[in-house]
Amino acid sequence: MNKKLVVKTLKQWIPLAVLATLLCGVVYLVVQQNDRLGANDPQVQYTQDIKVALEQGTTPDQIVGQNKVDIANSLDSFFIIYGTNKSITASSATLNNGSPSIPSGVLDGVAKRGEARVTWQPQKGVRIAAVVLKYKDGYILAGRNMKEVEKGIDLQGRNILIGWILTLAATLFTVAAVRVVYNRMSEKS
Repeated sequence: MNKKLVVKTLKQWIPLAVLATLLCGVVYLVVQQNDRLGANDPQVQYTQDIKVALEQGTTPDQIVGQNKVDIANSLDSFFIIYGTNKSITASSATLNNGSPSIPSGVLDGVAKRGEARVTWQPQKGVRIAAVVLKYKDGYILAGRNMKEVEKGIDLQGRNILIGWILTLAATLFTVAAVRVVYNRMSEKS
């Protein structure tokens, strides 16, 4: 291939490469957001059910029970119930032999909006998909570790990256092949 042919090929291919990059970026963003938002699904149900139970007279201790969930290692759901003063009244969550507490700013936001769905990182390496709901006597937090969700997002990200690289290679090959064929046809006429 001569230099002029390479330049013409790149001029045609670069817009396709930009388009492929943008499309792969959008696909990754949609997949990542879909998986992250889906990580809240059980917690939304739990907070609603717990709110009903508390408002019908079940005590916070009865709600959380005796089982404790090590939120750094377990994938099980956990619950923390806060009083109106934002102090923990009952918790099934443990972290470093204590009960972690979500930042009070989250509870301030819930006081205004009624609910929050957040990614909470109580310590490095521990990320929690948490849903916090206001009820008449305080706040209900349901959460679970995001390890598996994040593994899935990483795997899908790698697959999209491979697809992006293959798309770039395929479009470059196609544009170059068409350009070569076109030039040969032009030379014969």
